[in-house]
Amino acid sequence: MRSSLRSKAPAPTFPDVERNFRILFYAAVALLWGASILNGTIKALLVAVWSGRLEDGTLLRTDYTGFPPLDYPLAVLVAFFFSGTNGHHEAYSLFLFDLYINLQLGYLWVYAEAARPGQKPSWIQSPVYFALLWQACGGAVAFPLYFGLHVRWASQERLAQVVDLHKARALPIAFILGAFAPMTALMAPTWLGPEGRSAASQQMIIALFQPSPILFSILLALFTRGSAYLSHGGRLGPDGPRDNKKARRWVQGSYLAAAAASIIGRVYVLIRVLTAEDSGSVSLLRMYVPFPFTGPAGTNEVLVGGPWLFLQWDSIIISLASSFWALVLLKQDRIVRESTGIVALVLTAGAVVLGPGATVTMALCIREGHLPERTGNP
Repeated sequence: MRSSLRSKAPAPTFPDVERNFRILFYAAVALLWGASILNGTIKALLVAVWSGRLEDGTLLRTDYTGFPPLDYPLAVLVAFFFSGTNGHHEAYSLFLFDLYINLQLGYLWVYAEAARPGQKPSWIQSPVYFALLWQACGGAVAFPLYFGLHVRWASQERLAQVVDLHKARALPIAFILGAFAPMTALMAPTWLGPEGRSAASQQMIIALFQPSPILFSILLALFTRGSAYLSHGGRLGPDGPRDNKKARRWVQGSYLAAAAASIIGRVYVLIRVLTAEDSGSVSLLRMYVPFPFTGPAGTNEVLVGGPWLFLQWDSIIISLASSFWALVLLKQDRIVRESTGIVALVLTAGAVVLGPGATVTMALCIREGHLPERTGNP
């Protein structure tokens, strides 16, 4: 089966795949940022940071590090995410929680690709830049850029399984501590209720959440080094053991565990929606379907409806881009033999029912088991 894997060029089914990702990128810029300018969200954010108050009178902290060039964008992000994470808007909080349990899986995707052996472009080798970009500008902006670069690289190199056992071992630990735990802390008011945390505390947690890609990268490096140290009996060697099967099991196990956690989170959201007392306000249609250009019906504050609309488009484009990326990888490497239409239908159904994050992660898990074990220099 491995002999049938292609080493060069995408499958003919996708003759201009990079252009498709560029289109999604341009659509993201227009729908997310263009709409935010037209509906007054950008203006409201700048006014809130300038005045130190949100629309409802809540004090907005604007000093986090004492360094204004860093504090100002942090305060803008805090103002943007505050209404969706403080628990006061149930439908918005549930939607954002569902978005994050899918978005956070992106850490596994990009860092697993960075751990593959062989020569890699710097943007693939150091995905922290893309992770910071999706924190600041939206995953719908960052992911199409990353996927476009990735498929170009994959068309030029024969990608192989992750063979560095130390990195493979570090991946799930870094994910739990650097991606899952920060997201859980951020979204805790979703299940604790708005009284579970003060506005000041929530704003600080939002600010601390923003550099979590840096935390993930540091943790991954530390645990990789720690695994190497322990494996050498306290002596750090230049290379870790290259046990392909063990490394593959660690990577696939990370994928499966993360996908399972994401599915559990999605089930929780669906249960909350189906059992909500106010079914008109907390409905799947209102939560997920964009209503240009003011945001979901019933949102009277710009900094509620505007960011919510931004994130609705964000969720849609992330789902489209990541599902298309998974389709390209599965067909390009001939992992599956079914027709492109059938695979696309399965991925689409999975994205709708299980969530795009879990669906793509399971597709990558299948792919990992079919990639060649080694290629080039590790």
